[in-house]
Amino acid sequence: MSFNEIIGQKEVKKLLEKSLKKGRIASSYLFCGPEGVGKTITSFNFAKAMNCRIHKTDSCPNDTSAKKCPSCRKIDLFSHPDVKILFPVPKKIREENSRNELLKEGKIHIYQKTEVISIDDVRDVEEMLLMKPFDINKRVVIIIDAEAMTEEAQNAFLKVLEEPPRDTTIILTSSQPERLFSTIRSRCQKITFKRLSREEIKGYLLKKEKLTDEEIDLICLLSNGSIKNVMEFLDEDRIVERELLKTIVIKKDYEKLSETFNKESLEKFISFLLPLFRDINIVMTGDNLLNPDIENYVRSVHKKYSMDELINTVELLGNSLINISRNINPELISNVVYDRLKEG
Repeated sequence: MSFNEIIGQKEVKKLLEKSLKKGRIASSYLFCGPEGVGKTITSFNFAKAMNCRIHKTDSCPNDTSAKKCPSCRKIDLFSHPDVKILFPVPKKIREENSRNELLKEGKIHIYQKTEVISIDDVRDVEEMLLMKPFDINKRVVIIIDAEAMTEEAQNAFLKVLEEPPRDTTIILTSSQPERLFSTIRSRCQKITFKRLSREEIKGYLLKKEKLTDEEIDLICLLSNGSIKNVMEFLDEDRIVERELLKTIVIKKDYEKLSETFNKESLEKFISFLLPLFRDINIVMTGDNLLNPDIENYVRSVHKKYSMDELINTVELLGNSLINISRNINPELISNVVYDRLKEG
């Protein structure tokens, strides 16, 4: 995928293209921003562009009719020996060294909430960097969802950043950079990715799916500037799940959830509640709601909450998501959340 094929992020692409043109490529980068806004795909393309044998400031496009250089072709197939890609996966996959199979299936982020990047993964990177590159201009290490590195892994990785080989560029991507050691963040050139605009999301939907104008407008609002969210809203199971959450909230049928301590389900429920309480807060200002399909419910309950209650609830929900990512007992988190909801 070339830079032109990446949705939005004009400022990021302009900055990277300028670096390529001038040959001033940093030894390490931190691509940070919300989930689903293009950090991963941009890191892949940047790796390709650094080594493309046809283009100077970009890579060969994905178009099958276009000619691809050997380097871009290998990176597209995740088979280039000088491009190392890490992301959090279960222990079995780490031990079997089978990440490439997940890469080829497009399942990069499937384990990001529950699994880690281990110190053994970092040691594999260290061994790779001790070897001479095969046939590439820039050796590249990409660590996706880098905040998933354990403390041991981060300590080991810090040594890699302190003395990076001259011919190597390291790219970290993260939607929670605060979970990385400050010493790691300080050694990387930070590049911030923004949420996609509704116009950019709409353009994507018009090209990819046959939807009504009303469905497109609703998905644009619900996606919150994330292609990842768009794909979830296009999934039939996700649509059914949202309808269930709407019913539970509107009918206050919290007993169905009070016995559910599954980490993933709890995270989805809280992620549904956060924009809902944001809507309750701004419903009278005339701003666009994030949940226009339940506007009537939002308008019916907004007077039940004081400003302090709304602020405290949003803060509680936000902290709950952080605690889930820190592997705090989901049962404890759910009890606190449900008690707050019952009070409202």
